[in-house]
Amino acid sequence: MGGLTEKMKLLALPLLLSVCSLWAAQEESLANNLITDEQERFTLYKLTLVNVPDSVNAEDFNVDLIGTQFLLVKVANTTIEWRIRLHQDIPGDILFYPEYNAVVESCDKDVLDWVVTIRIPKYYELSPITYKVKTEL
Repeated sequence: MGGLTEKMKLLALPLLLSVCSLWAAQEESLANNLITDEQERFTLYKLTLVNVPDSVNAEDFNVDLIGTQFLLVKVANTTIEWRIRLHQDIPGDILFYPEYNAVVESCDKDVLDWVVTIRIPKYYELSPITYKVKTEL
């Protein structure tokens, strides 16, 4: 057993090529699913999710902040989960809920394509908001 024979190499080559092309296709499809739009005051992240079951509606989508650098997009009752690295960190000393919406882009038989748009501000008002309480005597 001094290594691979020529016959074994010829048999392994098509398998290796198909695995490499599968990885390349997956990387290409993942790269095309997220579009970032830099605006003056906001960064918009548009995530396209394909082949989502038709039982899903807009209320099933949830976007959470993980730490100060990542968003987590989840779809309830499915295994769909996406992590997005933000271009700019969210300040750690504020309470922040990402603003998002989900819209059906297309439908085909039993599956839907959704676009989730997330708007992240570039600037934050860090001065505290004070409330005046009126007391009646």
